[in-house]
Amino acid sequence: MPESKETKLTPAVAEDRDFLKNLITACVNGESKKVQKSIIQYCLKEDLSQTSILKNFKDGSKRTPIHFAAQSLPNKNEDVDIITLLLKKTNFPMEELQSIVSTKDVDGLTPLMLICQNIHKHTLERIKVVLDIDPKTPLARSKTGATALHYAAGAGASKEVIELLYNHGKVSLKACTKQGSTPLHWASSDPPPKNYSETIQTLIDLGSDVNNSGEEGSIPPLVVAVASGNDAHAKILVENGADRGLLMSGGVTCYHMAADLNLQKTLQAMIEADGNVADSISAKCLSSKNQKGETPLDLAAQRGHFECFKIMSGESDEEKAKERMLTLQKEWNDKNKDSPKEENEPKAIAIDEEAEAKTAAAMLVANPPTISDDDNAKAVEFKTKGNGHYAKSEWEEAVSMYSKAIELNPMDKTYYSNRSACYVKLGKNGEALNDAVICRYLDPKWVKGCFRLSHARLALGRFEDAAVAAWEGLNLDEGNPELETLVTKCIKLGRKEHKANQAGK
Repeated sequence: MPESKETKLTPAVAEDRDFLKNLITACVNGESKKVQKSIIQYCLKEDLSQTSILKNFKDGSKRTPIHFAAQSLPNKNEDVDIITLLLKKTNFPMEELQSIVSTKDVDGLTPLMLICQNIHKHTLERIKVVLDIDPKTPLARSKTGATALHYAAGAGASKEVIELLYNHGKVSLKACTKQGSTPLHWASSDPPPKNYSETIQTLIDLGSDVNNSGEEGSIPPLVVAVASGNDAHAKILVENGADRGLLMSGGVTCYHMAADLNLQKTLQAMIEADGNVADSISAKCLSSKNQKGETPLDLAAQRGHFECFKIMSGESDEEKAKERMLTLQKEWNDKNKDSPKEENEPKAIAIDEEAEAKTAAAMLVANPPTISDDDNAKAVEFKTKGNGHYAKSEWEEAVSMYSKAIELNPMDKTYYSNRSACYVKLGKNGEALNDAVICRYLDPKWVKGCFRLSHARLALGRFEDAAVAAWEGLNLDEGNPELETLVTKCIKLGRKEHKANQAGK
């Protein structure tokens, strides 16, 4: 709905929702000529200045036409880009233009921040237009504390874009959001197939500390990259001196994580960083055991990650390496067969325990069952009944209903999510973790999946892993208050556990 601060808009303007709706649609589509023409016609009709439209007409999220234009993709039917046309090829007073580009929406986002979220052929041009108007706008912060450089880094911007933003706001390079992440964290966090190696290298070359965790207790960029399964990102961080020797809860190292997730390039880079020195970080980490007594080599063998196994074992002979891996697999299979299951004891790091659930989810996705309309409808009914039991804190009954829903439709993420929440309430944290892993796998972009996974890991006392899951959720839904609180809680508990462990040594 239109609103005004400096220009008093008439009731007719305020009521003209159709104009605002059509204007926003044209801006989103990058229709430069249509936007310019409609603004001019409307201003003549209502006796308004064009800048008043660009500055004071806002939707429910307080976004102006420029905010929407900033998000638009290049329009092949336009000779001039929409941002260039509206902000550069005009005779608007500089003071008015500065006011337009500095306007924030309800989340504290400026047009520049929105421009930086979408990388395409006009991104650099748009950034330059805004910087020519207000060179200080890269210093602005959103409500979560992010700068334009954060958004550009998180979108994998080019070296030229990153350097341009840095030169207009150098402090933003090390600026932390409320959840403690720097632009380097944002660039490192996207899972494959995204490859933002150029962005990461540029940030490091400009002075970003590869071992800076951001706020005290936050997660280092290397852990973020490895946890997201991005081999390219983790590799380049290692090559630039990232600390490979970090020891996390459950006795897990980055080597364990890389072996578990089949990050071959990362493992190669970590080992090559030491050369062949026996008393090295790699030697110590490769012999380090997690709470289950597994070394990184054990994990690679159990998962069948042969290339990772070869890299870590140092065995160049293909047949000998295969024979050794099969022997190790048999040893672990025999050990697991003979070992009694201790349901009440704390289990090892979540990343190790999640493999079975991930495999189950992968099989579901690879071979999805045929679900009839009737089965789907019945599943929804069971879910509704489960929700009713959940509202009454009848956890066992709710689990029963969600389980029946899953039997009928095992592809619905919400059924696993809801059942995971019930299992946490019942103290069945292993089951909660399994459901959370499947839920997350079925839809990696669903924020609730990150929330469930974090809660399940937290319930198992895996504080750093829980923080990673919550942090991944924040990258999907920046500023989510529940996830922000969860990240802080996980970090505090992890820090407390670490201090207690240190005191006990």
